[in-house]
Amino acid sequence: MSDRGAAPSLEHEGDAAATGLRAVGPGIDRTSGDNDMRRFVTTLAAGAAALTLIVSPLRADVLVVDAGGGGAFLTIEAAVDAAVDGDVIVVRPGDYTNLAENTEVHIDGKALSLVADGGPVISPPIQVANLPAGKNVVLRGLDARVNSPAGLIFLLELTSSLDVLDCDGQVWAEDCSFEGELGTGALGNTQPGFPGAHLLNAADVVLSRCQLVGGDGVDTGPHFFRTADGGNGLLAVDSSVQLYDCVITGGDGSDNQSTESDAPGYNGGHGVVLDGSTALLSATSIVGGPGGVGRLGHVDVKYTGGDGLHLSGSFSQARVLDSTITPGAGGIDAPSGLQGPDGVEVFIDTGVVVDLPGTARLLSVSSPFRENGNATLTYKGEPGDVIHLFGGFSTLSAPLYGNNGHWMVNVPWIEVLGLATVTDPGGVFELSFFIAPFPSPLFEDLEMWAQLFVQAPGGQVLVSSPASMTMLDENF
Repeated sequence: MSDRGAAPSLEHEGDAAATGLRAVGPGIDRTSGDNDMRRFVTTLAAGAAALTLIVSPLRADVLVVDAGGGGAFLTIEAAVDAAVDGDVIVVRPGDYTNLAENTEVHIDGKALSLVADGGPVISPPIQVANLPAGKNVVLRGLDARVNSPAGLIFLLELTSSLDVLDCDGQVWAEDCSFEGELGTGALGNTQPGFPGAHLLNAADVVLSRCQLVGGDGVDTGPHFFRTADGGNGLLAVDSSVQLYDCVITGGDGSDNQSTESDAPGYNGGHGVVLDGSTALLSATSIVGGPGGVGRLGHVDVKYTGGDGLHLSGSFSQARVLDSTITPGAGGIDAPSGLQGPDGVEVFIDTGVVVDLPGTARLLSVSSPFRENGNATLTYKGEPGDVIHLFGGFSTLSAPLYGNNGHWMVNVPWIEVLGLATVTDPGGVFELSFFIAPFPSPLFEDLEMWAQLFVQAPGGQVLVSSPASMTMLDENF
C-alpha cells in the first residue's frame, strides 16, 4: 500500500520567503492573493534547492520519444524499457499505435512519469503492473487506444487501454482518455466489448479529467455471426480508485445487422463496475451504454441498457460527490419497434453507495512545465471559498470523507495559509506563475504534487482534488 498518514494541520505554519515573483489571475482577493502566491512560487524553487543534497543521488533523467525522429526513442515502449525509477518520459505529438512496431506499453515495477508534451499523443494501450508501495506512476495527456482489426483480439495481450495489475504503489492519470477494444462474435465465439480501464488488485489509482469508454459489441455482418454486450467504462476488482471530473461511458451493445439471421441485439456496457473495490466519484459523469438493435420480433433481456454504477461480486463501497449517474437506454427490436428495458442508475448486488453532501472542489496545474517558463493553476469551487495550498515531493493516501476527499500530499510539504478568497461569481480562477530555474545543472526534472484545503463560506473545511506537476529543464 502507499504510505498513509494524517493530513497536515491547517494551523501549521510553512516555511516560505517572499521575493518579487509575480502571479496574475482573475477572481482573487488581491489583498492576500499576490503575496501568498509569490510565497508559493518562491517556495517551489526554495524547496527544490533545499532538497538538492537529498535527491541528487536519486537524480532522474528525461527521455524524449518522437515518432518523427527528434528524440532518442521512436516508440513509447522503447523508452519505458530503457527507463529506470524516477525517470520522466516526454512524448512529442503523434500517433504511436502502429501495430507492427508498438502494440502495447508495459510499465513493470518502475516509478515513471509518462507525459504528452506539445500536442495530442495517441498511445498504444498501457499496462502498469507490480508497482511496489511508495512508488508512483504518472500518466498525463495520453489518448490510449487498442489498435487491432475487429475479431483479431487474440493477437493482443491488452484489450483495455489502461490495465493496472497487482500494484501497491499509486497510479495517477490526468487529462487522459482510455477506450476499450471492440467485442467479437466471430466463428461462433461471443466476446463482449472490453473495459476502457481495468483495475485488478490496484491499491491506489487516481484519475482526474479522464475519459473512459467501454468497447462496443461488434455488430453482425459478413464476418461476425453473433452479437455481444458492450464493455464497461471502468472495471475495478479488489482495487481502490478516486475519480475527479471524469466522464465514463459503457460501450454500446452490438446490433444484429444481418437480414438473414434472427439474432438479438445485446446489452449495453455498464459505466462503472466495482467488485470488492472502493471508489470516490467526485464531479464525475457516468453513463451506461445503450442496448443494441435486434431482429427477433420480440423484446427480452438481450436488449437491456447498461447500468450507470454497478456493484457486484465481493462487497464494494462507492462514495459519490457532485456527480451524475445515468443508465443506458434499452435497445430496439427492429421488427416490432419495441424498446428493451433501460439499465438502472445504481445496481447493488453487494455493497453500499454513500452520497456526500455539497459540491466538488477541483484543482489542476498545467503540466509539464519548464524552468524559466510559466505554469497555470486552475481552481473550480464556490464564490467565497478561502483556499490554502500545499505542495510536496511525495504522496500518501489519507481518506477524509468528512472533508469530501482524500489527502494525497506527503510531508515534507509546503504550506501557504490564506492564499486567496475566491470572488468570481462562478467560483473559478486561474493563476499564471513563473517557474524559477533548477538550483543545480544536474537536475533535469522534478515531480511534485499539490492540493488545497478549502474553507467553504459556511465554515466547512474541504479538500480539493489532487494534482501532479512535472517540472522539466528548459532544454527539453
